[in-house]
Amino acid sequence: MSNLNNRFGFKINFVIATVSLIGFLMIVGPIQNANSQSADTIANHAVVDNRGITNKVSNNSSVIEGVTVRIVPGATLLTDTAYNPNPIKIMRGQTVLWLNEDSGFHTVTSGGVNDPNSGILFDSGLTGPTMLSSKGKTFSYQFNVPGEFPYYCILHPGMVGTVTVT
Repeated sequence: MSNLNNRFGFKINFVIATVSLIGFLMIVGPIQNANSQSADTIANHAVVDNRGITNKVSNNSSVIEGVTVRIVPGATLLTDTAYNPNPIKIMRGQTVLWLNEDSGFHTVTSGGVNDPNSGILFDSGLTGPTMLSSKGKTFSYQFNVPGEFPYYCILHPGMVGTVTVT
């Protein structure tokens, strides 16, 4: 009986340890991925559209610092207050960093719900390293031309925001 308890006790402890480790990695992994994703996105990726707007943030001092927009807790049920602050005004060359502070999955997608060009300018996406799938995830975009740029969440189309670039 003692041998049986030791064998099952070991298996139960092994399972508990494994589940605990997986839980820990699920919590720490997204935080580390959010930070490394942001650094990787900032340092290594640039996509320039035909309007001269680039989806890259440079670490050098020539880039004007940007603005952080929070996706607030409970954003799913909100409209123009889901992104805070909203609307925002920035200068050409500044970067907007969206930070998901909600537990839900959200997107930051240029345009509007019925806009055929929705997501062409910028889109955090539903997959990949820039997706805002959980609390703490970030997405950034540098605005290099003046104009008014509406955006929304694909998953929660009532969530809307506007960036005005001067």
